[in-house]
Amino acid sequence: MKKILTIIISLLTIFMMAPSCEVEKSGEEEIYQKPTVTIEAPTDSIPSEGATVSVVVNSDVNYTLVIPSIDKTWLSANTTSGTAGKTVFSITAAKNETSLDRYSRITLIDEDNYFLKSFGILQATSYKQEEPILEVYSFSASPLNLSFTNEGGTLTVTVVGNVNWTATCDNAAFTISPASGEGAGEITVTAAENTGDAIDATLTISTDNTNVQTARSFAVAIHQDAAPVAPSNKVLAEWKFNTTEKDALAVHFTENAKDPTANLPGNGGFYIAPNVSGIGMIEYYNGIDKKSINPKNRVKRAIGAYGEPVFYGTWKDDYILFTAESENDLAANTKVHIFFTMRASHAQAMRYWKIEYLDGTEWKVAKATTSKTVGEETFDYNIELPYNTGAEQVEQNVEIDQTVTLSASAKTVQFRVTCVSTAMADGSGLLESLAGSYVVRLSGEDANAATPYLKATRCPIIEVVE
Repeated sequence: MKKILTIIISLLTIFMMAPSCEVEKSGEEEIYQKPTVTIEAPTDSIPSEGATVSVVVNSDVNYTLVIPSIDKTWLSANTTSGTAGKTVFSITAAKNETSLDRYSRITLIDEDNYFLKSFGILQATSYKQEEPILEVYSFSASPLNLSFTNEGGTLTVTVVGNVNWTATCDNAAFTISPASGEGAGEITVTAAENTGDAIDATLTISTDNTNVQTARSFAVAIHQDAAPVAPSNKVLAEWKFNTTEKDALAVHFTENAKDPTANLPGNGGFYIAPNVSGIGMIEYYNGIDKKSINPKNRVKRAIGAYGEPVFYGTWKDDYILFTAESENDLAANTKVHIFFTMRASHAQAMRYWKIEYLDGTEWKVAKATTSKTVGEETFDYNIELPYNTGAEQVEQNVEIDQTVTLSASAKTVQFRVTCVSTAMADGSGLLESLAGSYVVRLSGEDANAATPYLKATRCPIIEVVE
């Protein structure tokens, strides 16, 4: 211990006796001035396909541009040396084929390797992460209502989607095609003519694909109209001519041929009232004073043996007037129907007639006319009463079945059947003189047993057609 203490005291003595080692200082102390450097670098990232961008450096010292070694595989500069003043660098980035954006920090250092400044370069990745494709299943059908007229036809339902589907109908009155399908398509629905009541059905279109997130079944309502109901006509006046009704019909339609007034113009006050239903009358009008043609002529109006109205001594300008009365005014555009049967019962009876109807105050033809010339007479007609001399069926019934539309409202409906020529029924020319036996008549339900073909299929009727 004594030895160690002696060594320590010796060392302290040597240190205190050593000369001072102070460094001389120069007259002025050197002060470091930091260079001024500014950088204009792009702030947007370089596109993934690669590009060259410009970087502008302003500096008051020379310097070196340093790209990190790890980034030199994709990043380069046109030069790495910069001088005092302004220097423009071209920085080029290669195509980025990686799955990530990449970034490099480029540094500027002076000639003594002191750090001056740095800037960053960012490049986007070319990799785009694809969103997972989720399978979307869809299914729909339209329209959901089909309507057919009673005449039938074909309609379609459109199916939209990407799944399998089936179609069924609960009524065999309708046929469907196809009954199944896949994806988009059309279902054809066919209806035949419906002659009965209205028909309703449901067409069900459905899929069993549970991946469909919307409705998986659609109900299409199908309807077909009923067959039209035959119009219920309103009868204005109806007559029945037969043997049973003969006497009643004769009450107001029996004329004495010897009566001087029988030849005068007009109806002589005789008429046939409806004996089935309605209000009205049938009248026969002389067009002229027939004594002026033949003073010995005997014309008259009468009911025949089988209850049919008979007109003796017919002549040009004579006419049959059918009248019917409605309980209420008939509106404009009302359709009115008339039916009757007439025939010529003598070779010298009048052959050509024309039917017209009264529309407001104007007489209009009830059916199209034909123009004809016989001898010196030219006329228009739409009813022809032939008499077939020498034939098995000499007389011939002619049915007049006509519907007209009133353009004006009316309460009274009238049809006029006018003789338009003195041409004879047998086609032999014009009649020069007149005789009472030249007969035209309205046919009835009864006839001579030898001539059953002269029975009318229907007696006169005037009715409103709905």
